Amino acid sequence: MQIFFCEDCRKRLCDIDLERGSAVASGDAVYCVACARKAGIEIPPPQDAAAPRRNTPSSGTRRITGREKRAVSHTVMPAALSRQKKINPSVLAFIAFAVLAVIFLFVLLAGVFSGSRRSSLEQPPLRPLDALQPVQASPPPQPTAPADSPLPPTPPPTGAAVILSDLEDSDAGWSRGMRQNDNVPPGSRWAIRALPESRDEWFARRLSYGVGRPLFKAAPDLFVALDCFLTGAYGDEALQFVLQFPGGRFRKNFLNPPLGTWTTVRAAVGSFAGVGGKSLPDGAAIEEVKIYAGPADAAVELIVDNLRFETGGREGFFPIAASPKAGEAGKEKVLLHYDFEKHAAGWSGGARYSGNTPPASEWAFRANSDSGDNWFARKIELSVYAIPRSDHPLPNTLFLTAKNQYFELDYFVAVSPAAARDVELCFALDVLGMKPTALCRYTIRPLTGEWTRVSVPIERFRVLGGPFASLGNRVDYTFVWLNADDAEAQLIIDNFRIVEKPEPD
Repeated sequence: MQIFFCEDCRKRLCDIDLERGSAVASGDAVYCVACARKAGIEIPPPQDAAAPRRNTPSSGTRRITGREKRAVSHTVMPAALSRQKKINPSVLAFIAFAVLAVIFLFVLLAGVFSGSRRSSLEQPPLRPLDALQPVQASPPPQPTAPADSPLPPTPPPTGAAVILSDLEDSDAGWSRGMRQNDNVPPGSRWAIRALPESRDEWFARRLSYGVGRPLFKAAPDLFVALDCFLTGAYGDEALQFVLQFPGGRFRKNFLNPPLGTWTTVRAAVGSFAGVGGKSLPDGAAIEEVKIYAGPADAAVELIVDNLRFETGGREGFFPIAASPKAGEAGKEKVLLHYDFEKHAAGWSGGARYSGNTPPASEWAFRANSDSGDNWFARKIELSVYAIPRSDHPLPNTLFLTAKNQYFELDYFVAVSPAAARDVELCFALDVLGMKPTALCRYTIRPLTGEWTRVSVPIERFRVLGGPFASLGNRVDYTFVWLNADDAEAQLIIDNFRIVEKPEPD
């Protein structure tokens, strides 16, 4: 069907109107009957009524043929409508080329963006350990041990050692810890102490190191190593390393770690195990290193320094021994000394006293006449935390290893002759985490009426019903008790010391 519009009134017309006489064609224009009459255009008579009607074959009307339609169309279609514009093929080619160019640029930009994002995640690139250089000018001191040490010294590494953090400048990358310089390994100035862990049901302390990007690639000959000072840990949760990977965590447990001394701990990355005991895949990116110490209900100290990756050697514990200074070999090392010459800070149960002192001393410490204790006639107590810094080489920190350490003091005991046969002098150590009923004790039968020096190896101290069970723990308090059935008994002490003596030849 051809659609036309009246040239005058713009009424919509079609080829059927031309057939029925409702429209008139004049030249290139088409008019409705009313406009044709106004314009004086001759209106042809309508076609024979008997002529077949369009689209009604059942009425006996004749269908207009395609030739007639084309003739009418060419006759009545306006020139403006009959001349349809054709698009130039070159324009089509240009449009197609422009569309392809836009698609290509989009794909190219997407590839560049994804590549830059991937490269930023992999900076710095993960390379084999032997291709890296140490991050500090001088390598860390190699762990050594005395010849008679039960733990063999570590062999020198066969490859490179890369320090992740030595804490000398900052504690960047660490969490759950506090940088401190009270207790550090030989050759270091700073270390990091783990904070108490209140939300963990398995461990008492936790340290974590990660910098938001992969640290290293796992390899069969790769070791993670650090210098560790640990106290109070025991059981299956004594010490645990965790390596965090994109695919999960892999763990390594250490049983019976050395306590109360700086020790190098080395763990082969290939020996870490994941959930279900699966092995760690080679080439996996190590994102974080975690150190746990416990168990959760224990009073634990965890201090770490010189976290690093190494190649070669073997895993285990390796003591760190400081080289003695010139002229100091074979000398005693005083860990704690108190002579009461200036003050008695930290002591309770008595007062400074100058009426009876040992030779070369002007002041001592005498116990009060009323100890306030149901078991002991006299009781003197020292809080290690209250000792002034000037009197303590390791401020407010005293750890017992029991090996070659001695408890020493000068004492004066005076009792009546009737009570002299049953008098006892008891020394006690209150160790961090132990109940008061489980103090480590050592009891002697003292000499009376004269100043006497006593020196007792700490390894002889015993918990009631067992051996010294807190090896390596921190000492909070020390006690000197006098057990005597005498209301007038006297107890005076001076020159209290805890020293570390060299091994006899």
